[in-house]
Amino acid sequence: MHSDGGGLFLQVKGNARSWVFRFTIEGMHREMGLGSASNVTLATARTKAAEGRDKVGAGINPLSEVRAEPEHTPEVRTVPTFEHAMHNYITTHRATRSNAKHGAQWESSLFRYAGPLMRRPVDQITTANVEDCLAPIWLTKCETASRVRQRIERILSATIARGDRAGPNPAGWRDNLEHILPAQKKVRTVKHHAAMSVEEVPSAFKCIFAKRHAGIGYAGLVTLFLTACRSGEVRHMQWDDLTGADTLVLPAGRMIGCL
Repeated sequence: MHSDGGGLFLQVKGNARSWVFRFTIEGMHREMGLGSASNVTLATARTKAAEGRDKVGAGINPLSEVRAEPEHTPEVRTVPTFEHAMHNYITTHRATRSNAKHGAQWESSLFRYAGPLMRRPVDQITTANVEDCLAPIWLTKCETASRVRQRIERILSATIARGDRAGPNPAGWRDNLEHILPAQKKVRTVKHHAAMSVEEVPSAFKCIFAKRHAGIGYAGLVTLFLTACRSGEVRHMQWDDLTGADTLVLPAGRMIGCL
């Protein structure tokens, strides 16, 4: 798309060239074809664009008159906003997801961290726009930021494939955002021990209790079994937490993982 100013563009697709008039009316971004560049001169295209601007200024949608004359109807295409493209992508790929909540997670994360993109037409989204969304969380919420970037990239890739915008993808990483955003620190993955099923607990406790001894580790493990406390709560337990012969009260500050 090559701008001539005033909303007039020369659109190039392969060897084909055509004139396009872009305008905004009632908050919606629209496009109106003005004919092939091989049949319509630049002067004529500028005249048609000027007439279109006059109609928009008067509150008239130039496309309404074009549709009233079907024999002269040029190519008309509306550029979707990012929000529209997002919903379209999620709906299209919903059947391929095993988790029904996946689409909702996409939508909630994008609304939260890519909100400024929502009402922007996809062909007007730049790398700088994507950077503005990711920069505040790039080093503080690394995994979330990476997922948001990948989701933006996939949605915009779909709009490129549909012809709603030209490439390259402004959310692409290689040879693009990798040179703009700082390197994230690799987060060491924590591998937790496998959880014990409820059915296994009695036999496990019986086995442990049979090997009882006076060690503090043994006493802590038995306490963990009998109270269902977390390991950290048991390890940091104080004498004052025992308010009676059979009553254990833990302060809220040491209730690890509780809401």
